[in-house]
Amino acid sequence: MQHPAKSLLPAILACIALSAQAGLPCPPAIMQQLPAPADESMPLRSDCKSAGTGQQGLGAVALPERVAAADDIRYRLYVFQYDAASQRISSLLKDPELIVSDAIALLDTDIDSAAYQLAPQQRAFGVRLSFHNSSSYNSYGEQVLNLYLPGQPIKKVLSKLRVHSEQAELDDQRCVMDASDTDSLIIVAKNSHHGLKDLLLKTRAENSSAKPAKKQDDCTEQRSKREIRHTLHFNGEQYSVPKSLQGIQ
Repeated sequence: MQHPAKSLLPAILACIALSAQAGLPCPPAIMQQLPAPADESMPLRSDCKSAGTGQQGLGAVALPERVAAADDIRYRLYVFQYDAASQRISSLLKDPELIVSDAIALLDTDIDSAAYQLAPQQRAFGVRLSFHNSSSYNSYGEQVLNLYLPGQPIKKVLSKLRVHSEQAELDDQRCVMDASDTDSLIIVAKNSHHGLKDLLLKTRAENSSAKPAKKQDDCTEQRSKREIRHTLHFNGEQYSVPKSLQGIQ
């Protein structure tokens, strides 16, 4: 297998050239040149944007590439930093953590260009990885977030924080369902640890269920909502993420 920095460099640079002016995702013509998905029924997408690092003229590319594995599907995530003016890749991180894509498959990769201003001169950019299974009766999906600080080299400071999840259990019987959904908002807090701002995670959780009512052809539904807050501290290497907030490993 060729190293993507060599084998895919023309496609990546073409993607940068076409998207650099407006911070748009890679055009379809370029995406077709990037690695094909392992399962054609679940299209895997890379992403590149020119406005993701907070530094003038810099952008980011997230590129998953399948690696050889004996018993499951795994991907290595390559994160590129590029200069939009010269269309040159200035830094490359080969993420040491492999992404397992098995029963719950990796479907999508997106650059998150929100303003993660972690220090006065350090603004991170994110990569969001979306996963989903293929079950109709017990469906599950989630999205995890990695954060990176641009530079020489690129530094990963947040790993696999779950920011969205959805789960539904359905039964063949009429009107039987249990479902849950969570969405998290990340706010850069005022306090700092080891030089980087704390991250406040505000999670909205919603649960719903349904079962047949006594009256024929009728359902009884119940819904509940709550908000959960967590604060993540930088430990000098990465943000410490509680196990309950960690995404697919």
